[in-house]
Parts: sequence; C-alpha cells; structure tokens
Amino acid sequence: MHLVTKSYFDTFCQNFGAPYGQSKNFEAFANYCVFAKYSADNVEATDLVYEGPDPGIDGALLFLDDRAVFSEDELNEIFDGGKREYHVSIIFTQVKSSITWSKMEIDSFIASISDFLSESPAQPHSQYLSEFKNMFKKVFENIGRIKMAFQTSTPIFYRRHQTPKRPRLTLLFLLGSNR
Repeated sequence: MHLVTKSYFDTFCQNFGAPYGQSKNFEAFANYCVFAKYSADNVEATDLVYEGPDPGIDGALLFLDDRAVFSEDELNEIFDGGKREYHVSIIFTQVKSSITWSKMEIDSFIASISDFLSESPAQPHSQYLSEFKNMFKKVFENIGRIKMAFQTSTPIFYRRHQTPKRPRLTLLFLLGSNR
C-alpha cells in the first residue's frame, strides 16, 4: 500500500475502531472518504460496509442535500417534511485492495450496478442492498422533488495505488470529483 494511503488508512482504523479485517476495513475507509465529501454527518465504520451477498458493489450511499440517509424510514421522514426540492447524490463504490486493476474489473462493476438497478437482478443482494434499493425506488417516487434529477449519481471505483496507468480508464476515477 502507498505510504500516504497507509497512513490515512491506519489513522481511520484507530479513530473509528474499525472492527473488521484489513480488506473490509479498507472498504469502510474508502466509503468514508466518499461520505466525508458529501456530508459532515457523524458516521460509524459499521454503517459504511455490509455483510451478506456481494454482487460486486462494496458501498451504496444516498445523500439528500448534505444529509446521509441510511434507512427507508429516515427517507420517508425527510420527504414528509416541508421542503419542496432536494439535491440527491447516489454513490456506488467498488473497492480493490490490489495495486493493479484492469478494464474488465471496471466493466464488471458497471455491470453489477446495472444488474442491481434492474427489475429482476440476477445477483443476490444483502439485506443492506435490498433496503438501499427500496430507498432508491422511493427517491424515484418523488422525482418531481429532485433538483437536476440524478446528475450526481456516480459510480466510484477505488484501488490502493494512486496513479492510473491507462488514460482511458482515468475518467472513471475523475467522475466523482465534479462536486
């Protein structure tokens, strides 16, 4: 692991008492990096990863304005409030612990998102992802209250090494930096 990344990762594990093995803690760390970009809310490391079937999606995060939403009840409470419009950000992450990666891994991640969003997914989903899909549907039920309808829905592919070698694949890393 790159020394700077390792330093940030070790600090994250210390500060959050990361309760998992290194690979799952690294998923929590990468998801926290995304989380901190979109929200100043407090979060636990256990809120950033899930157990159960993994269809190729390591993290799924939903933000209304700058508020992180973790349950359908919480989402309903927000929509039942008096605000008329919300800025929505939906983030899917795939975290790789290896230094190398391939276009095939990224294609597989995009296919996992497509499968997840389909009406009849082929891959099994954990309870966390099933609940997230219900929240996703709830957002669509309220599409008239969404500003700029999903211009910030972003797949983010993380890996430990910092500099992609193939310029064509660099764009996938830059998609998440528009905000």
